[in-house]
Amino acid sequence: GPHLAITAKHVIEDYAKQFNFGMEAKENVATCTMTALMFMADNKTGIALPVTNVSLCEKSDIAVLRLGNLPDPPPFTIWTVPEVTLFPPSAGDFVSGCGYYDAVAVDDKTIRREFATTRGSVLNIFPHGRDRVMLPFPCFSMDARVDGGMSGGPVFDEKGRLCGIMVSNVETGAREDGPHISYVATLFPLVAMGFEFARIDRAPKLEPLYDVMMDGI
Repeated sequence: GPHLAITAKHVIEDYAKQFNFGMEAKENVATCTMTALMFMADNKTGIALPVTNVSLCEKSDIAVLRLGNLPDPPPFTIWTVPEVTLFPPSAGDFVSGCGYYDAVAVDDKTIRREFATTRGSVLNIFPHGRDRVMLPFPCFSMDARVDGGMSGGPVFDEKGRLCGIMVSNVETGAREDGPHISYVATLFPLVAMGFEFARIDRAPKLEPLYDVMMDGI
């Protein structure tokens, strides 16, 4: 729903190390509180949204963020929440993705970044992980170019459904025109992922993220 965001776990972990804030493990899910999330409202600028909770998936390179409310009235048109599929596309299918890089802070509430899109075809599916060290989680490879800083960006299938999160890339040739191999974490591990969520009628507790999503949060 509009109050949840998905990104790459290693992006959150890198920020945790950079800004020296702790990650508290609870029932195989690490949670923390961040001060703000810079959400891009268009191709260039964005606003700061509070992140009230972060949950890291133990079984994949995926993090789920609980977002605070938008300003009222919002400074831009509300974005559309895409349909999500938990299953990877097939080998040979076309996929597209997008992300931001080269961040420049404008002031304490806005940020300016370069926006990039990428498109390619699925190369291989790794339902149980590509290897035991670098990519030991469900993922697929694609020949779309992914530059540094685009990790955590969404990948969409031919039907426009969110099918994964960009997590890694391997540059096998010259930067501008050489072949690229990029890796995308699929979303199936979200089914079993726990998420600490407060409701009006009860105290916060860890519950399956799937149930939270089905409730339209």
